[in-house]
Amino acid sequence: MPLKGTKWRHYLPKRNATVSLPFACFDCCKVFKRRVEFRRPTEKKQTCSQCGGALWFTGDAFRAPSLQNAKQWQKVEALIRNGVLFLSNWGYRPATLREVAPFLKHVRMDSPGERLLTRVKKVRQNSRAR
Repeated sequence: MPLKGTKWRHYLPKRNATVSLPFACFDCCKVFKRRVEFRRPTEKKQTCSQCGGALWFTGDAFRAPSLQNAKQWQKVEALIRNGVLFLSNWGYRPATLREVAPFLKHVRMDSPGERLLTRVKKVRQNSRAR
């Protein structure tokens, strides 16, 4: 029961709740919203209903470019395949295809295993120096 004077309650979906999230097909250059489980949005492989190709999770702040704008679709594909999602709080993303390569070099997306491995290497180097 909400307290008096509070206008909004925080909403947390139930454990087995489903939500609609955007997925993109880079073969068709289209975006589809699919209902997926809240806790694991990319658990099952999503397939395109038109061409049968793989769908990629884009993030909640993704706005699809027009079908005729091939360079923007190439930019979006390069970013999403390299792990840069379109989330509302993510920050800067390149505006043109030309800016993608330098951006990806600067913002290298490491997996959690790679981050752990670099920390282990640093600890070993520090212990050998002593």
